[in-house]
Amino acid sequence: MTSTNTMQEGRGRAGLILVLLAMSYMLSLFDRQLLVLMIGPIKRDMVVSDTEFSLLYGFAFTLFYSSLSLVAAPLVERFNRTRLLAFALVLWSLATAASGLVSSFSGLFVARMLVGVGEATLAPVAYALIADLFRPHQRTQAFSIYATGMFVGIGLSFFLGGHLIQMLDRLPPIVLPGVGAVRGWQLAFLAASVPGLVVAFGFVVAGEPARSLPAPGQTKAPGWGEFLRAFRQTGSTLLFHHLAFALLIGQGFANALWLPTLFGRARHWSLGEVGVVFAIAAVTAGLAGAYLGPRTILRLQQRGLQDAPLRVCAYTCGLGAAGALMATLAGHAWVAVFGVWLTFFATSVAAGPAAAAVQLLMPAWAQGRCGAFFTFFTQLLGSSLVPLAIGWAGQHLFPGGGIGPALAMVAPVTYGLAGALLWRIRDRFIPHADARPAEEPALRGAALRSPT
Repeated sequence: MTSTNTMQEGRGRAGLILVLLAMSYMLSLFDRQLLVLMIGPIKRDMVVSDTEFSLLYGFAFTLFYSSLSLVAAPLVERFNRTRLLAFALVLWSLATAASGLVSSFSGLFVARMLVGVGEATLAPVAYALIADLFRPHQRTQAFSIYATGMFVGIGLSFFLGGHLIQMLDRLPPIVLPGVGAVRGWQLAFLAASVPGLVVAFGFVVAGEPARSLPAPGQTKAPGWGEFLRAFRQTGSTLLFHHLAFALLIGQGFANALWLPTLFGRARHWSLGEVGVVFAIAAVTAGLAGAYLGPRTILRLQQRGLQDAPLRVCAYTCGLGAAGALMATLAGHAWVAVFGVWLTFFATSVAAGPAAAAVQLLMPAWAQGRCGAFFTFFTQLLGSSLVPLAIGWAGQHLFPGGGIGPALAMVAPVTYGLAGALLWRIRDRFIPHADARPAEEPALRGAALRSPT
C-alpha cells in the first residue's frame, strides 16, 4: 500500500471514530435532556419539588459522572479504548432503560447515578483518541465537531422527546410482562436506551488506533502524581481555565434545564411547541458555533494572537449573558427565543476551544487524564451546582416569580466571572512543547501498537 493510500485510510478511520464519538456525546445529552422534558409528568407521578428535580438532573448524575471519570482515565491507558467505550455505552443504555422502570424518586435517583457511571468513560476516551488521531492545530476543529453531538442530542431530545412524551402521556398505563404498569414517560426512557447499543457495535467495528508513547524516558504511562505536577507547572492558568469553563458549561446546562420549563410555565407553551422551537435553536446554534468558533480562532492566530482560544471564549460569555437576560426578561416571545439561541451559540463556540486549550497546555501523554480531570472539575463544580442554585433561588428567593427571575439573577454572574477569568489568563496561554509545530513530527511518529 502506498503512503498516500495509508494516509487516506488513516483520515477515513479518524473521521469514522470522530463521528462515533460525536454520536456518543449526542446520545448522552439526548438522555440527559429527555429528563428535562419529563419534568411535568415526573413531578406529577412522583411528587418531587424543583430542588429535588435539580438533584436528579445535576447531582445524581454528576456525582458519579465526574468522580468516576478519574477512575476511568487509568483504564483508558491500559485497555482497548474503543471496546471500553462500547462497554460503557451498553452500561448507560441499560441504566437509561432502568430509568423507565422505576416507580419512586429514590429509584430514579439511583438509575440516574448509574447512567453517570456509564457515561464517565466518554470524556477520557474522547480526549485520548482525538489527541492520537489529530494534529494539534486540527484539534479545535475536531473537538468542535465532537461537541456538535451535544447540541444535536439536545435538539433531538426537544424535537422527538417533546412530541413523543406528549403523545405517550395521553396513553393509559401499559402493562409490560415481568414489569407491571408503566406510564408514557417511562416508555420514552425505554425507547431512548436502544440507539446506544448500535453505536457501541460501531466502536467494536472501528477498532483501536495507535497510541502516543509516554514521555521520553518513561516505560509506562505516568500516573496521577505526574499529571498533577504537570498541571501545577502551568501555574494558575489551568486552574482558572477550569474554573471559568465550570461556570460557563454549568450555566449552559442550567439554561438547557430551566429555559424550556420557563417557556412552559410563564408563556404557557405546550410541550410540543417548546420541543420544536428549542430543537431548532439548539441544532442551528450548535452547528453555527462549531463552524464559526474554530475559524475565528484560526484567523486570530494567523494575526499573531496565540491566546485566541481563550479570547474568543471570553467574548462569548458576553453573548451568553445577553442571551440569558433576553430569554428571561423579554416581553415578546420571539425576542426571548433569540435569547435562547444566543445562549446555545455561546456554549457551542466555547466547547471546542475549551477542550483543545487543555490539550495544548499539557504534554501528549496526559491527554486521557486531561479529559477526566476537566470533566471532574467542570461537571462537579459547574453542571451540578449552577442548575441547583437556580432551582433553589427560584423556589426560595422568588416564590412568586419562580425560575425566570432566578435565571436572570444567576446567569450574568456566572457568565461575568467566567469571562473575567478567561480574560485574565489569556496572556499566559503558552502551548506545551508537544503541541508546537516544530515538535509535531516527532509526536506523530511516536506510537505504540494498541492492545487488543
